[in-house]
Amino acid sequence: MRIVGLGTVHDLLRDFIVYRNLVPVDRRLPGFGRLAREAGLSSSRLPRKRETTYGSVLAELLRRAALLDGRSSAIRRIVYVGDTQMNDGLAFDAVCRAGNWPGAAFIGSETEEPARREVLAQGERTITLANRWSALAEFEAHLQERGIVIDGQTAILLDLDKTLIGARGRNDSVIDHIRARAAAVTVRDALGTSFDSAAFEAAYLRLNRPDCHPFTSDNQDNVVFTCLILGTEQVTLESVLERVQSPPGLRFEQFLEETAALSPSLSVRVRDLDQQFRAAWSQGDPTPFKVFRRREFEETTRTMRPEADPASAEELLTRRLVMTAELWELAGHWRSQGALLFGLSDKPDEACFPPENAAAELPIHQCPMHIVGG
Repeated sequence: MRIVGLGTVHDLLRDFIVYRNLVPVDRRLPGFGRLAREAGLSSSRLPRKRETTYGSVLAELLRRAALLDGRSSAIRRIVYVGDTQMNDGLAFDAVCRAGNWPGAAFIGSETEEPARREVLAQGERTITLANRWSALAEFEAHLQERGIVIDGQTAILLDLDKTLIGARGRNDSVIDHIRARAAAVTVRDALGTSFDSAAFEAAYLRLNRPDCHPFTSDNQDNVVFTCLILGTEQVTLESVLERVQSPPGLRFEQFLEETAALSPSLSVRVRDLDQQFRAAWSQGDPTPFKVFRRREFEETTRTMRPEADPASAEELLTRRLVMTAELWELAGHWRSQGALLFGLSDKPDEACFPPENAAAELPIHQCPMHIVGG
């Protein structure tokens, strides 16, 4: 491993980035609500990566970003780099279908197994699966073999979380630790001296398991709020799990309805958070636990902060959130060839930007960080 230097996501992508709320950082581009109206898309709720509508939104944003960038030619092909075959693979397929574009995707995840690379072909599109981020060099050769030209008619979609930042299998545990610390601090500050760190950790880890996703919707806001209510000791983890696992399965909205009666017995601090969460939830906010997300933002920017004299690249990977050198260098090369670079993330916007009254703080895509790779 080597330390390449320092940089920001903004250096590579500028403000061509969209987070979970589908409101581009570059405000010249339309947000999801306006885009849905103009493009005739369903706007009843925000789509997630795995959904067809998400691909339609990205396709339209890419077209408009190309116009903003002063390009004389339309987009003709897509290159996508991500870290999960399910979500990123589906998003890649959806955006290509929406734009009727050919393309190629690279899905990376570092493992200790012998290096392997598999190419899945589907007509004019391919997905390369690799267990080394260094295989990005082979992916570039694959593009050339497929006749996929990187030029002003090529759009490059870069997943941010666990791809460009905190590469899966190499630095992604730091992202998980950031989120867990933010959750623990949020619940601890609310419960005060009654906070039981061991009980919190057990509940947090258990609720994050896939068999609880039908209950939590795989949403960290729901997980952390449930941990907060469990921390009051008026509801037990065992009772929640029993109902989650028994047909028809406990739904999160049921949990909210049934625990609403607890409000008078809660401490002032917990009651305030409880009411804030419920108010946001009732309005359809996909990120209703604002205090938790603010903590996540603070933990993220703190962990991104460069070290003055790092001992080694390997130690940085365990202590700091870093950018993936192989992708940083390759994407920079693609940009020099004229490609349009666009970043996407499923992270909530509230965890990526400082509050409006925090003028001295930078959004995460403008924070300097180490660039580390093989």
